[in-house]
Amino acid sequence: MFRKLRIRFIAIASLAILLVLFSVVGVLNSARHVQTVDEINKILSLLADNGGSFPSISKTTSELGDTVSVDTLFQYRYFSAKMDRDGNIISLNASNISDLTDQEVKEFLVRINQSKDTRADFSYHHHTYSYLVTEESRHTDLIVVLDSTNQFRDNLALVHLSIWMSGASFIFFVLVISIVSGKVIKPFIRNYERQRRFITNAGHELKTPLAIIAANNELVELMNGESEWTKSTNDQIDRMTGLINGLVAMARLEEQPELVLTSVNFSDIARDAAEDFKGPVIKDGKHFIMAIQSGIHVKAEEKSLFELVTLLVD
Repeated sequence: MFRKLRIRFIAIASLAILLVLFSVVGVLNSARHVQTVDEINKILSLLADNGGSFPSISKTTSELGDTVSVDTLFQYRYFSAKMDRDGNIISLNASNISDLTDQEVKEFLVRINQSKDTRADFSYHHHTYSYLVTEESRHTDLIVVLDSTNQFRDNLALVHLSIWMSGASFIFFVLVISIVSGKVIKPFIRNYERQRRFITNAGHELKTPLAIIAANNELVELMNGESEWTKSTNDQIDRMTGLINGLVAMARLEEQPELVLTSVNFSDIARDAAEDFKGPVIKDGKHFIMAIQSGIHVKAEEKSLFELVTLLVD
């Protein structure tokens, strides 16, 4: 039983740690993704506001932050174009991107124009591109496309790193919990052993007066014959003996078999349980009447059902 308790404790603690790690990884990567998308949107908006190219370094710094310098601007790969409403390219600026040919750039612009989306991402040859479409004039649109591969690769690297670190941390925590779990459940084991000894000793102590009562009742039956009262006393002795044996069995939970449910006559069990109260009721000068429907069958464990009915009648 204690082995099962220890395994259950380790499982619950491990599940709790797993949920915490999962939440931390989820929040961390979600926040990083939002930050990346926000950074890309700022760059696209800055390019669109400046006609498809970066403005002066001072204005770029005020928009993107102090970490931006003349050198860092060269890390961005982008192109822009102006197109009329019929899909014709009016002007094209592809000098800041070398991975794509002019033909590929034009194909991208046609696809973007046909998609009717003003802001989206797409992939091509293991690269990720983000674009923004703004209205240049009544008849002209400005399309700005940014190579956002590095930004999204950084996100993916963070996901892989966080998963790897979470896995290593989870294994470490499980090992620690497995080592200390014995000390954690030790007080419960000690309390259980004390309770089991107390119940076992109390059960043995109660059996002695019950044996004396049974012997005295037997002597009365030998002298005066069996009567309704001696029969009721015998029934109560048997009931108390069963309860004591049940207490002793509870002290050995790891040895107690599973309850087996069988079809039992509920009417007879209720009648037997109520019959035990007939003597005390009549002794108090009251009338004892039973009105129990016959032939009621239920699936239950007979002894437990008898104890339940006895408690309810009492």
